[in-house]
Amino acid sequence: MRNSGRIILAAAVFVLVFVFFMLFNRYDNGANTVAILQVTAMAAGTDPSSLKAALLAKPGVASVTLDSRAGMAAVTYDARSQNPYSLAAGLGKNGFTASVRQVLDARNYAELLSGNSGGCSSDGCGNCDKARK
Repeated sequence: MRNSGRIILAAAVFVLVFVFFMLFNRYDNGANTVAILQVTAMAAGTDPSSLKAALLAKPGVASVTLDSRAGMAAVTYDARSQNPYSLAAGLGKNGFTASVRQVLDARNYAELLSGNSGGCSSDGCGNCDKARK
């Protein structure tokens, strides 16, 4: 239970950092998608700062926000020239193992920043189970 609390806390901190970062950086119209990558392993001797450089070197990538404590990277990119699975797979060449945790399109991105995620109070997905714990 103690580890799950730390994971939840790390994820919450990452989301807050990500939202504040995006609030202070204007959304690039060419970069229309945000991928959240979970970085699960690093090869011995791999410099974590090279993760950001490796992602920024990919065509279509506009920005990268890292949360090394949670092992996550938020990558803003142009979906017309890049896809999140190629981004994650391409990191293997740099000694990292990554998987796609979440992909947000422009509409979802705007909702995330505004705080209106289309939940139960706004006729969201229609799958609101109040009994779920």
